[in-house]
Amino acid sequence: MKKLLLSAILLGMKLSAQLTWAPLPNVAVNTNGQRFDDVFFLNENVGWAANGYYAAVYKTTDGGSNWTLQTDNSMLGSNHYFRNIEFLDENIGFLGTLNGKFYRTTDGGTSWNLVTINPNPLAICGLDCVGTSTVYGCGAYFSPAYII
Repeated sequence: MKKLLLSAILLGMKLSAQLTWAPLPNVAVNTNGQRFDDVFFLNENVGWAANGYYAAVYKTTDGGSNWTLQTDNSMLGSNHYFRNIEFLDENIGFLGTLNGKFYRTTDGGTSWNLVTINPNPLAICGLDCVGTSTVYGCGAYFSPAYII
């Protein structure tokens, strides 16, 4: 019994030692007080960040060291609050807003197309991809809430 307890303690110590956060050096995406509501990494290098208030999507291909603006309100033609972002693979991704709009990309985030949902949720606050063909969404933080 003592050996089992000691093994559990040592395993717990080893796992907790691996869980650390560290800022990336020289990353200057958030230079003007922007709020980022979501970040999604497909693998250790490719990821996207959804900026809420400024409604912008940024992409990285080097693990977050550098970020490139892919789209923002000026490109989509209206005011949005981007709440979450999720990708099935390097091309197909989804972007939820707090403004009753839901977007899909098939080119890795270069362009976004409006997705029609019935009933159309007032907001999509959470997205999750399962495998390579299914995406789930939920929202809003206010009522009524939907699961799509």
